[in-house]
Order: sequence, then C-alpha cells, then structure tokens
Amino acid sequence: MRKKKKGYLSYADFHDHYPKFNLGTLVVAICCTCMLISSSFIQLLPGIVTIPEKLITDPINFFNSGFSLKQFALSFNYLPQVPVALFIGALLGPRHGTFAVILYILIALLGYPVFSMGGGFDYITNPSFGYIIGFIFGAYIVGKNLEHNVSTLSIFLSSVIGVLTIHIIGILFLMLALFIHKELASSILGYIWLFTGIQFIYDIAISIIAISIARPVRGVLWLAMN
Repeated sequence: MRKKKKGYLSYADFHDHYPKFNLGTLVVAICCTCMLISSSFIQLLPGIVTIPEKLITDPINFFNSGFSLKQFALSFNYLPQVPVALFIGALLGPRHGTFAVILYILIALLGYPVFSMGGGFDYITNPSFGYIIGFIFGAYIVGKNLEHNVSTLSIFLSSVIGVLTIHIIGILFLMLALFIHKELASSILGYIWLFTGIQFIYDIAISIIAISIARPVRGVLWLAMN
C-alpha cells in the first residue's frame, strides 16, 4: 500500500512539474529530438484551404488571368514542426526542451539531412533557417510560461506567443537573407507568404492541441524519466 501511494505521488509530481535531469530525462529528450526530425518529413492536412501565393504578390494578374475555387484548395504540404517544437517545450520544460531542439539543429549542421530541405553547415544561408532558430526560443517560452501556471488560458497564450516568436524570428532572418541577396520586394513578400502565410493559423490551432496533451503525456512517461 505504501509503495502504491509513493508511486501515485511520483506520477502526480511529474504530471504537475518538469522532470529533473537524469538518464531517463536524457533518453526522453533524445526521443523528442527524433520526433522533431520525423516532423520535418511528415505532411499533414493535404488539400486544405489555402490562398495562392500569386494572389498576394500579384493580385491584378491573378484575377485577370482567370481563377477557380480549386486554386484555394491546393495541395498544401503542412509540416508540423512548429507544434512539435512547442510540444517538446511543454513536455520537458524550458531547459530540457531547448536542449532537445538544439540537438536537432546540431545534428543537421553536422551534415545529416534532418531538415526538410537537407542539412549541413551551409544551411544557415537558407532563407528558412530563421524559423528553425525560432524553435529554440519558442520551446523555451512555452516551457517557461507553463512552469507554474497550467490552465486553458495559459495554454492558449503560450501557443500564440510561441508560434508568434518562431514566425517573427523566421521572417526577420528571411528578410535579412533576401536583402543580402538583393531580392525584389515582391519576391520577399512571396517568401514570407510561403513560410508563414496560412501556415501561421494552422500552427496556432495544432499547437494548442499539442501543448494541451503534453502534461498528461509527461505523467505517462514518469517511469522513464524518474
């Protein structure tokens, strides 16, 4: 009976608090890194409603050339990297969560093609690399926000702030990279729409779900992290 009570208390502690660093936590963090790698290649929500890039960058020619409603339901390849990064922050906390994300980035920069468009140190010149850097800050912010206060409101705000952080860092890096390459303003707008655009809305919606389940998942994994 005493063992059973002790086990329940341990479960409750992991459910409500982030795990301390030990071998079990390290193993789970590495598994989270693998999850983030997998999210770079898993496409969700094919054929969902989107907005054609040409409508944003060149609306006059878009309407003059004729259009159909099918163009607003293109095959939209949504990669759930942002929700997974924020889930990791909510699951492991600000320190261990950011460790898992940084490990993901280091693996790619060492030459392993774990990013959605490859890997290697040269990837830092890729316009989308800023979004990947944003994963670190997004995971940390979500973990920190939920450290002492977990409620429906805090989960929602953490999701919005986490996604905003990732996209703002990504857009700033993207604009700097394209400015260095002397791209046209319309081209920069197209890139921003490509990497942010409608994905921003889906990132928030799916991140709310991902962050919501992080706490009970941590409770289930308490044996591994204890």
